[in-house]
Amino acid sequence: MDESGNLWKLWIGFNAMFSAGLIFIGSINLYLSARHFQFLSCRPFIGLLSIATNAFFVWVGYQYMISAFVLSMSAPLLLFVTGFILIAGKPRGSNEK
Repeated sequence: MDESGNLWKLWIGFNAMFSAGLIFIGSINLYLSARHFQFLSCRPFIGLLSIATNAFFVWVGYQYMISAFVLSMSAPLLLFVTGFILIAGKPRGSNEK
């Protein structure tokens, strides 16, 4: 920061970067699940990383933000966890596509 920065510019910059990060995470997961599901299902690290990232967002929201943000980030977290459990519990056959 320098002397030209003010609270309003910092607030806009933070929200723009944070929103871009959320959009990126959602877009990558949507693309992988729609176009490359086999790739995604064979690599649990990607799902676990998405869950950990969303859990961090929920924690940050709980600590520093408003309850509406916590609720809005808890929904994707619940969906990521549910999807991960469903994928992890699905048997992997050699003839799946």
